Amino acid sequence: MFQSSLREAQALQDSFLSKTGSYYRDNRNYSYDFTNNRNTTSLLSPYIRYRLLSEEDIIKKTLSINSFTKIEKFIQEIYWRTYWKGWLEHRPEVYDDYLTQKNKLLQNLSNTSKYQKAINFYKKHGAYVSKEWQIAQMDELSIKNFPGCRMKLIECVPNFSEGLNNEVISSIARSIEDVEGISLLDVDPGRDTNRTVVTFVGPPDAVKEAAFQSIKIASELIDMSKHKGAHPRMGATDVFPLIPISGVSIEECIDLSHEIGQRVANELNISVYLYEKSATNSKRSNLADIRAGEYEGLSKKLKDPKWKPDYGPSELNHKAGATAIGVRNFLVAYNINLNTKDQRLATDIAFELREKGRSKRKPNPASPNLLDGEIVRNDDGSPVKIKGMFKDVKAVGWYIEDYNRAQISINFNNYKESSIHDVFDAACELAMKRGVRVTGSELVGLIPLDALIMAGRFYLKKQNSSLGVSEKEIIEVAVQSLGLNDLEKFNPTKKIIEYAMRSEGDKLVDLSTSELIDEISTNSPAPGGGSVSALLGSLGASLCSMVASLTFQKKDYIHLREEMSELGVEAQSLKERLTCLIDEDTNAFNSIMLSNKLPSATNKEKKIKNVSIKNAYQLAIDIPYEVASLCLKVLQLCAPLTKKGNPNSISDVGVACESALAGFRGASMNVMINLSGFGDKNYQTKMKQYFQDLARLLHSTQ
Repeated sequence: MFQSSLREAQALQDSFLSKTGSYYRDNRNYSYDFTNNRNTTSLLSPYIRYRLLSEEDIIKKTLSINSFTKIEKFIQEIYWRTYWKGWLEHRPEVYDDYLTQKNKLLQNLSNTSKYQKAINFYKKHGAYVSKEWQIAQMDELSIKNFPGCRMKLIECVPNFSEGLNNEVISSIARSIEDVEGISLLDVDPGRDTNRTVVTFVGPPDAVKEAAFQSIKIASELIDMSKHKGAHPRMGATDVFPLIPISGVSIEECIDLSHEIGQRVANELNISVYLYEKSATNSKRSNLADIRAGEYEGLSKKLKDPKWKPDYGPSELNHKAGATAIGVRNFLVAYNINLNTKDQRLATDIAFELREKGRSKRKPNPASPNLLDGEIVRNDDGSPVKIKGMFKDVKAVGWYIEDYNRAQISINFNNYKESSIHDVFDAACELAMKRGVRVTGSELVGLIPLDALIMAGRFYLKKQNSSLGVSEKEIIEVAVQSLGLNDLEKFNPTKKIIEYAMRSEGDKLVDLSTSELIDEISTNSPAPGGGSVSALLGSLGASLCSMVASLTFQKKDYIHLREEMSELGVEAQSLKERLTCLIDEDTNAFNSIMLSNKLPSATNKEKKIKNVSIKNAYQLAIDIPYEVASLCLKVLQLCAPLTKKGNPNSISDVGVACESALAGFRGASMNVMINLSGFGDKNYQTKMKQYFQDLARLLHSTQ
């Protein structure tokens, strides 16, 4: 299944454009160059399909690149996608709207003559079908497992000033969960901080409603005049961040924050400040500045003209306080645990780690804590400042009574720029210098999958271990290395955002081996040969990974470790995708059955049904085509393993070859039989040509 994030999509886009499309060749419908062992497409299609990126934004960014000739083919493909796809193919009833959108886009982007060639290309070759596009476009399993992938999706992580009263916390959570379209991902109460962090996702309209309802309930059930807690706070709903996840821009989220703020102010009489990217004043961008003085200083602050709320009264709502609403990037909230109760030691380390840094101090010979040293000052008396170790990192130290220890509380504004594992290791070193130890860490809320994948691979590399292991094992290494089980058992399905968003339901891959065999053996046409072909391919890839790992760990093959690790990573990637295709093939067959059952009483219904049937058959062709392509890649992996791998495992490589070959042949047969139900003769011809080319590659491999 396709899983990703906005950050990953943007990083891939920037990486491709930075190389000016040098790998983007004329015959770009083949996703892989076996001769040179590299991808030949931009790999952006799935990200566009699920609205993590938009065609318009990609074109605008591409147009800023001077070396147009090197990316000309890429421009052509994007124009083709914009012109021929979109609403018309999936929703013929809105053809007029499609034309409006198409013409608007072309008018905005065709004001430069040098792109006329690209425009002429897609007009001439509009029927040219990109395989990468088709596979991503028709990936129904991804749509099933990620309900938000076809819609605009926003994540919200509001902080409510209540961590003790479970009834209040539950009421707030219900007010969010009851809104249609909202997925409540996590509710994380903190007793000592007297604060609960809630995580949920949904489309803009649902988010707007859930935001208001939760702020309303919090204002009714929480009395800030009686509130005490370790964490800085100024309101019953202290902060309400909006984070764009997919299909929605920063600007759209900013507009939404204004709408929420205005409604909260008007209907609930609560003072609202806009912060981060929503800030109307640069001095209000930082949440810490807005929250300075906390609830106790809010009455005086509201009377200061410089701190007039963006919305709502300039008088204190004694019960609800004030609320900060804004748009920010994805933030990882993370705590590092120390074997000490001394909050000042935690603070001392936090100052070293955070981007803001600290005031320079003369070391005190009697103490390893720099806070005990005298501040070094400039000639004007101001403290000399030392910048911290990590960019986009905020950190403070505190003591948590429930844990009987101090913690370094950290917010990562960009975990790819400053990785969690790098900060954790640095904290361990700084703690040792101060005579204390890091015992582990904990996550507050959810974390993106790739943050833990990065950590797991980092520690595997430090251990001189192969990176070619399963995703599950990589996560386990990350969890153990970061000590995420220190305070309570780490549950990936609840703490990793991609896992938490997956819908529950019966999947073939979740069955036991005997159950899967029994399911295949029934009188139902699906799962059938297509799913079995994908299974065979995944088994072949698994064996390749096993042989690569067995070779890696043998000291006689130490000179091959890097190569074996890379082969293992590639094998794992193929295994994961082929495993997903086991279910996707069955879903593809089911989509044909469902399309044939659509009503066709009117011309409009007939048109919709015909398009649906066409798309369903295209899916039933594209899935086994991808299976065949991936099985071929598995066979490509078998070649170096046969020549260089552990000779004791040569029979395993042989089984991998036979499994992948069987998967290739089975998938090929499925493509050919499903082509008969697809009415487009040109498409049939192209697909047959694709398989002739694949067959030639297969022959060269053997």
